[in-house]
Amino acid sequence: MRGVPKTILNDRLFIDGAVPEPDLVAAVSQAAGPAAPEART
Repeated sequence: MRGVPKTILNDRLFIDGAVPEPDLVAAVSQAAGPAAPEART
C-alpha cells in the first residue's frame, strides 16, 4: 500500500503529491487571492 499527500484549500486548490515548498507557497497564495463574487438571491 502506498499513499500520496493531497492538499486541498477551500475547494479551490488541489495538489496531488509532494511539491517543493516555494511552489506550494506560490500556489496557496494564488488560490487565496480574490474569489469570484458569490451569487446573491
